[in-house]
Amino acid sequence: MPRYRLALAGMITLLTLLGSTAQAGRSAAGKPAVVQTTISASPAEVHAALLEALSDWKMRKTSQEEGIVKTEWVERHAGDQVYQGRIIAEYAPSGYQVLLTVKHEKQLKLQGLQASLGGPSPGWMDVDGDWEIARAVVTSVEESFGLKEMPVELGKKDPTAGRPIEVWDCIVSPSTAARILDLKSKRRDLVTEVKAMDQKILDAVYADKVAEIQGEMAALKARKVAMEDEITSIDREILSLVVAE
Repeated sequence: MPRYRLALAGMITLLTLLGSTAQAGRSAAGKPAVVQTTISASPAEVHAALLEALSDWKMRKTSQEEGIVKTEWVERHAGDQVYQGRIIAEYAPSGYQVLLTVKHEKQLKLQGLQASLGGPSPGWMDVDGDWEIARAVVTSVEESFGLKEMPVELGKKDPTAGRPIEVWDCIVSPSTAARILDLKSKRRDLVTEVKAMDQKILDAVYADKVAEIQGEMAALKARKVAMEDEITSIDREILSLVVAE
């Protein structure tokens, strides 16, 4: 068995046990932990990677046609409390990649309801799922394709959320995607240089040296305006490439 498979199985067991006590005090309206990632692979390859990553779990449903892999509930004990959890993984084509969404659902057994002859079965209460477990499944799938990117936790803002159009946001041809990547690289360089110019201007203002380097400042501002116009042109070209496709 590959090392990342062994690590995944151990991590899931450990995190479930360690996280159980903390989950008990949470609201009854628990929510699944959700992790998403995009993978450059076919749906069939992602399906196979999911089955490998979850080979220690008993399966309830696997369907490549529907793009879903769902495990049975697995019970874990923590002191006098009993929890059960399951994984639901869904995937679908997204341009030239596959969007993978992994959810970990978790429930706490209500000890006050005991099964009796002809009576109800013990009840379960939804609690918050373990994001670390969902992330471990995603990481295992990514590693099977040689990827090391961090998945995104839904509900948390990406620090680079102010980015321009990304290639994987669009369905474009390979040649168009390559052109967009080139434009994005050039745009990053221009933005970095513009920020450096802004800092230089601010430093001169704070040091009260604007009058001493007036000629240099005028040239700097003119260059900055030209570069900002170039950034705008790049954004327009990226948009036109997407619309054209």
